[in-house]
Amino acid sequence: MILPIENLNLALVYKFLTRIQLFIQYLIKGRSKYYIHSPFVYDFCRFVLSRKPLQKDSDTINSIIKYYQSKKDILNLQEFGAARKRDYAIKIGDYLNRTAITNKYGRLLHNLVAYYQVEHVIETGTALGISTSWMALSNPNCKISSIEGNKKLCDVSNEMFNRFSITNTQVYCGLVENLLPELANKIENKTLLFIDAHHTGAATMRYFAMIKPYVKDDTIVVFDDINYSAEMNDAWKTIICDERVTLSLNLFRIGVIFFNPSLSKQNFSLYY
Repeated sequence: MILPIENLNLALVYKFLTRIQLFIQYLIKGRSKYYIHSPFVYDFCRFVLSRKPLQKDSDTINSIIKYYQSKKDILNLQEFGAARKRDYAIKIGDYLNRTAITNKYGRLLHNLVAYYQVEHVIETGTALGISTSWMALSNPNCKISSIEGNKKLCDVSNEMFNRFSITNTQVYCGLVENLLPELANKIENKTLLFIDAHHTGAATMRYFAMIKPYVKDDTIVVFDDINYSAEMNDAWKTIICDERVTLSLNLFRIGVIFFNPSLSKQNFSLYY
C-alpha cells in the first residue's frame, strides 16, 4: 500500500518531531565524564570516547572513502532495512553518503575494540564495509564476522578489503535472521556484537533475543540508531531493563550494553 503524499509528509514531520523530542530528553539526562562517579564509566569516557585512533588507521579510512567516491559504479540492490522492501539502483558514492558510519562513531567502534581487547566482532549490516574497517584496523588479531544480505555489497566490500589489505574480516552473505544465531552460538570470550541492520523496534528485539542465550560476562553489544524512531527507543528501553544487562550507555545515536555481573545495574546517558 502506498500512502498519499499528504500522509507521507505527516509521517516525516512526526518522525522529525519525535527525534527532536528524544534529543531533548538525551540532553537533559546526559552527563559528561566530569560528573561520572563510576570508575568503569569514567574510564569508558577517557579511553573510548576521548581517545584518538592512530593516524595511520584514520588515513586508511579516508583512503577507503576516497576510493569509493572515485568509483562510478551503479549498485542494483534490494532494500532489507526499515524502509519498505524494494529493488532500487543507486550510485556507489550516494550509497556511501547514505549508509556509511561517520568518522565520529567509527572512532568509537575502533576504540571499543582496542580498549577492551576484543577478539571477535559480529556485525550485522556490512554495507560498504566502513564500520567493519574501523573495527578491523584497531586490532589486526581481532576476527571480524560481518553479515550482509545484498550479494552485490558482499562483493564490493570484499574487493575493498583486498585492495586495502584488511585481512581479518569475513563477510557472510545472507539474511541476519538466518546467520546471526549461528554466529552467536560461537561467541567466545571478549566478543563485541554490532547490531546495525533493520532499524525497527521489532527487528532489534528479535536480534537481542537471538544473541541473549549466548552472551558471556565480558560480551559487549552495540546498537546503532537507538533514537532513530520512537519504536527504536522503546526497544532500547526494553533491552536495558533486561536482567542480564548490568550497564547501559546511551550516546544518542549508539547504545552500548554490558553484561558484567561485577557492575551495578545502572543506565547512563553520556555526551558524545
